[in-house]
Amino acid sequence: MIPQKTLDWNPGDPEQAMSLPARYFYDEGIFRQEREKIFYPAWHAIAHESEFEEAGSYVVTDIFDQSVIVMRGPDGALRAFHNACQHRGNRLLHDRRGKTHAVIRCGYHSWCYNQDGTLRTAPRTERLKGFDKSKFGLKPVKLETMGLFDQLPAWNEATIGTLEERRAKLGDPARRSALRRDMDGSQRRTIAADMRRSDGEQGQVSMFKWDSTFIDDVHLDKNQHLRGKTVAQIAKEQGKHPVDALLDLAVEEDLKTEFSMQDFINNNEEAVGQILKHPLTLIGASDGGAHTKFLTLGRYPTHFLAHWVRDKQIMTLEEAHWRLSAMLGWAIGIRDRGWLREGMPADIVVYELEKLAVRPMETIKDLPDGDWRRVQKADGYNYLIVNGQVTFEDGKCTGVLPGKMLRSYDMAG
Repeated sequence: MIPQKTLDWNPGDPEQAMSLPARYFYDEGIFRQEREKIFYPAWHAIAHESEFEEAGSYVVTDIFDQSVIVMRGPDGALRAFHNACQHRGNRLLHDRRGKTHAVIRCGYHSWCYNQDGTLRTAPRTERLKGFDKSKFGLKPVKLETMGLFDQLPAWNEATIGTLEERRAKLGDPARRSALRRDMDGSQRRTIAADMRRSDGEQGQVSMFKWDSTFIDDVHLDKNQHLRGKTVAQIAKEQGKHPVDALLDLAVEEDLKTEFSMQDFINNNEEAVGQILKHPLTLIGASDGGAHTKFLTLGRYPTHFLAHWVRDKQIMTLEEAHWRLSAMLGWAIGIRDRGWLREGMPADIVVYELEKLAVRPMETIKDLPDGDWRRVQKADGYNYLIVNGQVTFEDGKCTGVLPGKMLRSYDMAG
């Protein structure tokens, strides 16, 4: 049992607190403040610019109770609008992705909007004296585009524009020397250092390494033999600079090659080991299953047990189990999980420590509309048991679904 004093939240003495108190995870008043003061004013990533290749291409996203359309206009510009008709506030577009061929039409009273958000037609408004269509366009939402290369002049210039323009610029021999210089020289290190202080996403360019950048998927059958190789390996085999090896392949495949960077952050093992051993470190109480399009962060329990506990022996197996279960539950207010005790839900993992291993990354298409995501499966697990029923046996799903969503407010009171 964790001493109660370590669970009390004392902002003046954070060393005496395990984490934020549980109510911060479910209190409606706190959520409203976070929504209004943090989430609404913040930037939200919507989609990759490649999803807007043609006029009328759009993506719809919901930011809490606000629905937003991002659409490519007939002039080539990207714009964002509130997804609500200016007549009665009806939702205009219901599909998450798609393309409008001419107008955005409201299904209620047929108000129609152009792809740039201006009002095209509104039935019977011609009878209204003084009705000005220019005042009833879709309400705009601030929109910006960003990329990892925005602060590298040659790459910034070469990676904006239509698909045809980007392909032509990235394949232009006259531009290659500047592209190589941006990635090789002190300029990248200097700019990247500035970016890491001001913008975490763009700052990742400073961690770009050719020997840890893999060919994840290829478009042409003739290039299948390159899958799984690093850009550094291909460059050595072809006798090219890594920039040329990467771009030649991408241009040949119409910019459809998929690259993956692995182990590009938190790769100082000594520092990570010290962090993991700290008594207040929570293992995995973050977005360990997020970013499924590009990363496979959900592999952390297997990697933690196999690499850090089994191989590096930074802590005992008993402490590792406690950190992955009971400690997390108590930190976020879920108190009926984390122990093997009579009367508690039987959530159990049975594994063979010596056989634990993370498999290579793979791309599967199992999301709605056949969309893709990346996964990394694992070896060494015999059984996964949820509420007393086996859900996985030797890595295979049994189809049993006995689980439920855990909420910390279920523990309150």
